Amino acid sequence: MSFDLDATATARLRSAGQRYTTQRRRLIELLADAGSPVSIPDILAGGSGLKQSSVYRNLAALEQAGVVRRLVTDEEFGRYELAEDLIGHHHHLVCSRCGKMRDATIAAATTTNIRPDQGHLHLYLDDQIESMNFSTSATLPAVKPGLHVLRVEFVASDHLPFDPRVIAQVAFEVKR
Repeated sequence: MSFDLDATATARLRSAGQRYTTQRRRLIELLADAGSPVSIPDILAGGSGLKQSSVYRNLAALEQAGVVRRLVTDEEFGRYELAEDLIGHHHHLVCSRCGKMRDATIAAATTTNIRPDQGHLHLYLDDQIESMNFSTSATLPAVKPGLHVLRVEFVASDHLPFDPRVIAQVAFEVKR
């Protein structure tokens, strides 16, 4: 683990009236090495040697100090990763079947480096493609009054869908 991460964790915990203990250092090492958000059951199953109550208590202290962030999922438990300002802004892919979460990078429009965790968004309005978007926001053209379906798919840099497909969809109504 880098000295900067240790120094940052120490400073943030100190400003929150907490100490950077061996157990907290171990949790930060686990999160830094995980490469994607992890749940408490993942931490316990990974042979951390930490007790469940200790993991809960220390993650809460690290979250309060701004070293760790908790991600809310549809599962019965949250997932944890280092705070965004420590690891950089990024997005997550969440499997709708098993709940596993992976970091994903939205690639620049000119990339030739195609990796399974890089891609961009395709936006469809009423099954017609409206945008191939390399950012996390988009403006749709004037939408006529009526019922519509907006579908967003995260696709690989070569425009092919992931397997399994990563799609979100919402129905909405535009009124006059």
